[in-house]
This record gives sequence, C-alpha cells and structure tokens, in this order.
Amino acid sequence: MDRVRPLEGKTAIVTGASQGIGRGIALCLGRAGAQVVVNYLDDSAAASSVVEEIERAGGAAVAIQADVTKRADAERLVARTVDAFGTIDILVNNAGTGLSKPFAEFTEADWDLLIEVDLKSVFLCCQAAGAVMRRQGSGAIINIASVAAKLALPYRTVYSTIKAGVMMFTASLATEWAPHHIRVNCIAPGTILTPLVEKNFATGSLEPDKVLDRTPLRRFGEPEEIGQAVVFLASDAAAYITGQTLAVDGGWSIWGGWTPEQALREMP
Repeated sequence: MDRVRPLEGKTAIVTGASQGIGRGIALCLGRAGAQVVVNYLDDSAAASSVVEEIERAGGAAVAIQADVTKRADAERLVARTVDAFGTIDILVNNAGTGLSKPFAEFTEADWDLLIEVDLKSVFLCCQAAGAVMRRQGSGAIINIASVAAKLALPYRTVYSTIKAGVMMFTASLATEWAPHHIRVNCIAPGTILTPLVEKNFATGSLEPDKVLDRTPLRRFGEPEEIGQAVVFLASDAAAYITGQTLAVDGGWSIWGGWTPEQALREMP
C-alpha cells in the first residue's frame, strides 16, 4: 500500500463535513489522495474553506449542499458525486447532532430530531451510495457513532440509544453487503476538540478536568485523529476488516478507574 496516498484515485463522500470531526475527516481523506465531496447543510462558506484547503494541498474536492435526513437530498448528493467524479468508493456518515437533558424532559420533537440526524441519515445515505457500490462490486462505508453507544451516561439516554443503533446497523449491513465486497465499519470517538465541545467547556455543560481525569492518555482528541482512523478503514490496509467499531477515545471506554499510581498502592 502507498503509505503516503493510500486512497489515490478513490472518491469519498463525507456528510456534515464543513466543521468539526467531518472537516478533519475530509482533510485527511484529501491528503490520502481521495477526491472528496464535502457535504454541508447550511454553512457554504465553511464547506468552501474545506474544499480550498484540500485543493491547496494538491487534492480535488467539491462542496455539495444536501440535507441528508431527506431521501431526495441524499439521492441528489450521490448523483452529483457521480457526475463530478464518476463513482463512489467511500462513504463516511458523519452528520450528527447531540442533546443532553433529563429523560423526563425529552420531547417527541427532540427524539425525532436525533433519530433523523443521527440514524435516518445513515440509512438514507447507505441506500443511495450503496446502489452505486453494489453495481461496481466494491466500496467502504464508515459510520461515526460515539463512545456513549456502549456505556450508560446520565442525560444521554436517547443519544446513547441511537448511537448504539448506528453500531448495530453497521454490523448487520456489513454481513449483508459482504458478498458485494462492500466493507462497513464504525468509529466511536471520545471527547474530540471540536467547536461544539469547546462551547460545552465554555458553558460548563462539560468539565474538561473531569474528562481528562477519566482518559488514560490524559488529553483530548483532535478531529484529524478521527480522520486518520477513517483513512485506515477506507484503505486496503483494512481489507479484511468489516462490521467492526473502532473506539478512538484515548482509552476512555476501557478505563477501570485506577491510575497507575493507584493501582500500585492497591496491590497486596
């Protein structure tokens, strides 16, 4: 495998790619040689900035507006991608939203919003892009979930449930589409320094010191660290990997609660 540009000549769609984790993923795919479709909902300036950064680095990219919670938009996104680059080799379902609040205060509208953005969009984009991938007999799909999908957290009952749905969707679809040589995998990010996380730090809804205390590597993740994991899962280096969820979280999801120093003190 070309270690510098392992995705040379491949075409990738990244949903929700104008900022945050999606932006980091798009930039990494571009550096890896992929032609990147930067999907966005309403911030055309931010999406154009991502395209320009990819192009400055010698890559090819185009921004395409689409509300991926709507079937017509998801299908248009795929059609315009094929018009621009001829095919689709990689789909990254990154578009998402979060909401933390007491379950008793959750409204039906809150539920519908999270279902549509975090799960329905994955369903629609996989159906639309998958039609192209099945015809060509190859493809790689990477869905973005969360460490909250596997661990119970207060005030995230709905979000965690839906992200767990993304993980099972990934595993099930991987078994169904394996005969078409389409691999489907998932990434579960931990606390990544995105504009939303930084806003949560500023408002006090997320306490940085407590997150770091709970993270063995004692730092936050960067969006492009999720992007690097996406590049790996989309590349031939991961050709025998499908149906899996990769946690990229600094060890947050596996930590047993003791620091190395505490563990030594607790030894008999």
